[in-house]
Amino acid sequence: MLKRSSARVVIGLIAVLLIYHQTIGWMALNWLLNPYLNYGMLVPFISAYLIWRKREIFKVSPEPKGLAVLLLALVLYLSPSYTLKALSLVALISGSFLLLFGMETFRKIAFPLGFLLLMVPLPDQAVEYVGLHLRTVSVNAAVGFAGLFYEIDFIQDTYIQAGDLVLYVGLPCSGLESFLGFGVFAVLFAYLFESGWRRLGLVVACLCLTVVMNSFRIFLVVAVGVAFGEAAALGVFHTLSGMVLISIYTMILLFVYRGKLWSI
Repeated sequence: MLKRSSARVVIGLIAVLLIYHQTIGWMALNWLLNPYLNYGMLVPFISAYLIWRKREIFKVSPEPKGLAVLLLALVLYLSPSYTLKALSLVALISGSFLLLFGMETFRKIAFPLGFLLLMVPLPDQAVEYVGLHLRTVSVNAAVGFAGLFYEIDFIQDTYIQAGDLVLYVGLPCSGLESFLGFGVFAVLFAYLFESGWRRLGLVVACLCLTVVMNSFRIFLVVAVGVAFGEAAALGVFHTLSGMVLISIYTMILLFVYRGKLWSI
């Protein structure tokens, strides 16, 4: 019986790969080539692990409502949009679990299934929109802080001028990469370690912290530029400052939940 069930799972996975191979390839290219969406490649593995942790609850209990979700998956798949096709894959997986294991089991794995939505690459327009607004907030905050120490002569969303120093703040300096990446892990940590409104509070706090830290990074770049020149500010320091702040952010998150991590 176990061998038959395993064989059916394998056959089902092969069928999904054959049907969705172009969609999966599209998602993989976005994860690998777009630095803002790198987090997406981890999402399926995290979701699979979270479902595997609850493997004891799985008992075959057919639920006809799963057919409606599978019908939705088919409708989405017929769309020419790869984004909708990717959402179709999530709907197919969710509908299959609902159809096979029933509503009670489905509710218990609703978060891991919903978490799969985060693997769907955001449209370029959405990425640019969020990035531009984050850049505006970060630059304004950094300039406001820098103004306490230096005379800021000219500022726009994309340029900061302090004396002879003129720095261009591009989209990569908006903090979008850490905002999206750490946002995903904040959602995961909130699910694992918090409950109720504390979950939302953790996600919001983490997202705000990424903006604060990115603003501080821009301030540090301005400070180094004023002290040592533009070449020094935009050279090794520019790269290392981002890595150091990301490391600090990660250590803060791990330190706060250090006691609970071992229970996963």
